[in-house]
Amino acid sequence: MKHILLAIILVTGLVPYASAVQLDAAILSDENPTEPSFQFLRVIYIEYPNDGALSESLRKTNQILSFVADSDTPGMDELVVQLNKNLKEISSNAIVTDAKIIYHVILQGNENSAVIEYKVQLIPTITNHVLTTSFEKTVVDANWRGMSIDEPVVLQTVYGSFDVNNPKSALDVMIPDVSEKLQDVSIIQLPLIDASGILDLPLHKWHSMFDNTAIIPGAVEYKYTGKNVITHYSMGECSIDVGPCDDRLWVQEIDLDKKYTIRVIESSDDASILLKDMSIQLG
Repeated sequence: MKHILLAIILVTGLVPYASAVQLDAAILSDENPTEPSFQFLRVIYIEYPNDGALSESLRKTNQILSFVADSDTPGMDELVVQLNKNLKEISSNAIVTDAKIIYHVILQGNENSAVIEYKVQLIPTITNHVLTTSFEKTVVDANWRGMSIDEPVVLQTVYGSFDVNNPKSALDVMIPDVSEKLQDVSIIQLPLIDASGILDLPLHKWHSMFDNTAIIPGAVEYKYTGKNVITHYSMGECSIDVGPCDDRLWVQEIDLDKKYTIRVIESSDDASILLKDMSIQLG
């Protein structure tokens, strides 16, 4: 777990892990679609060390909000359109044909602060991701790794019309009275679906590792056999070459009956892409 700012620890106690986005993908065939998993994670703190009206509303409050959205969910077609629009903007040849959203939020009201943990998983079905193919190698488009949306993504859910890209939507459902008081706090409305940081790091700075276990003769004993050397690409590790893994922190204060502090925290992005053999390259 990456280091969390000491100031946050002093104010809120133990801080759960959060990362802007975690990407896990596997390119197992140069013909079939791929379904990468983007997990967008964020933690919001509403701090009330001096009691006040918000503390009365939030202290000892525990709620969970969750749902799953797929192609049968009204609004998902528009999400696919938005993703494809963004792919063109980031010069990706890939096309999203379908998508799934798994949305999960936990609200816990503690003595001096309320903690809201977001986990939004986006699983798009991606095609047209092969750029070139020849006898020796296949080059796969990897720009889709940085897909993002900066507009509302409104789905029809069990909670009614719900913008999965705006964290405040969960607060509107779970704690509507408090959410209304926080309408001027802009940092709680920062878009969740944003993997642009993964695209910012050039592929030549990613770590690569080759796994030849499948072709080792001794692997037969363990029923682990195959014909390919698997290639793993990853990013998110801190190094001199890549730079430090700094947490992202936004802070905003609001004056109501008392002064309250809102903090939004994310860790740096990380990603892992697995290629079925050495003949496939990211481009």
